[in-house]
Amino acid sequence: MNLPTPRDLLRLLRISNLPTVWTNAFLGWWLAGGGPWLSYLGAALALSALYGAGMVLNDARDADWDAAHNPGRPIPSGRVSRRFAWGAGGLLLGLGIGIAFVTSPIAGLYAVGLAAAILLYGEIHKSQPGWGALTMGVCRSLAIVTGAAASPSNGSPAAWVAALAVGTYVIAVTRLARDEHLSAPPRPPFWTWPLLFAPWVVAALWMPATAWTDRWALLPALAWTAFALRNLALHRGRLIGDLLSGLCLLDLALVAPVPPPIAGAMLAAFALCLLLRRRVPAS
Repeated sequence: MNLPTPRDLLRLLRISNLPTVWTNAFLGWWLAGGGPWLSYLGAALALSALYGAGMVLNDARDADWDAAHNPGRPIPSGRVSRRFAWGAGGLLLGLGIGIAFVTSPIAGLYAVGLAAAILLYGEIHKSQPGWGALTMGVCRSLAIVTGAAASPSNGSPAAWVAALAVGTYVIAVTRLARDEHLSAPPRPPFWTWPLLFAPWVVAALWMPATAWTDRWALLPALAWTAFALRNLALHRGRLIGDLLSGLCLLDLALVAPVPPPIAGAMLAAFALCLLLRRRVPAS
């Protein structure tokens, strides 16, 4: 069996979206009180493995559908075997759960729930797209509370609120992604819009800023979302990738205020998403 090339592996893992997983983990960890940086790194590493598992297993399950609609992807093109993908996905799934348990037993339990949600999404997202979108939102919410559980406090109500806000955003993005392969996607259902913008209401009214001047972090997130939606109006294929990259900015809006080096790191994560997308498609 020929081994995949590094580029095919990176595409299979959707590496261009990985920085959003790191900022999701940080959002939960920071709102739960933070702690030793090693605990955050453990959560970020565990969630990176689980994210990669989800991407690989999803492509393995969807290989027949991709053969008809996205034949250039690594598996339907024959550059990566389905057997390799199943094995790699299973390995990453177990690795992510193991690292999470080493980081914190509570984080490990959430990671088990996240793994179950990942597998459920793979089973239902084509046959039941509405439930599939909800399940994907649950996956992102669980990523945030897994990061929160890595903190010595094992979580906080603030982290759960942020997880719910991000989850609603991801439900809307997942629904929009359903039609991205079409040359002229139909108008999205009305319910996607309140879900897409609910996090901004949460950030504006609830975020832990002590003064409105601290809420500057809302501006880049809102501006980027408006830019991304312009692509929807123009039927450009960048919409889903732009909205996914915007998760880094959404996480920053929900966690602000933070020290300038941390804010800079989260903005750098967003920039890294855009840079990686030049080589690896986001969806």
